[in-house]
Amino acid sequence: MSSVQIRPAQLEDLDRIMEIETFSFSCPWSRKTIEEAILCGPIRFLVATSLPDNQVVGYISFHIAADEVHIMTLATHSAFRRQGIARALLEACIQEGKQAAAAVFHLEVRESNTAALALYRKLHFKIVGRRPKYYFRPVEDALLLSRRFDKENVDSR
Repeated sequence: MSSVQIRPAQLEDLDRIMEIETFSFSCPWSRKTIEEAILCGPIRFLVATSLPDNQVVGYISFHIAADEVHIMTLATHSAFRRQGIARALLEACIQEGKQAAAAVFHLEVRESNTAALALYRKLHFKIVGRRPKYYFRPVEDALLLSRRFDKENVDSR
């Protein structure tokens, strides 16, 4: 894995997040939406920065409500893929969720995104449903994945 640091996103990360967002998703979030999330939530953004140059190379966004975490986006800059950065971001999100006493994590992923599905399976996410025609450009079903933590795991932070 590349040497990266995971930290909360800051406003000065916005340009690089937008670059990764626009490249990674056919329907990217707007700059204003991401800026508002960084500034005032409730969506949380974590970034992975490369060491020693401190350049944003990936990010994850998620929302914690009650005992659930909904992972909204996870993306890595194309030049830094397959180096464990997405996994590190996902693990950091899981840690934040556990610290908030989350019992379950949810996310949607394109059915055709085999690389993401492989990562989620390695981290014990299970397919629990399907959302027909959830994505467009191109139209595709989303698979709904979840990972549950029993009370003992949540309490053993």
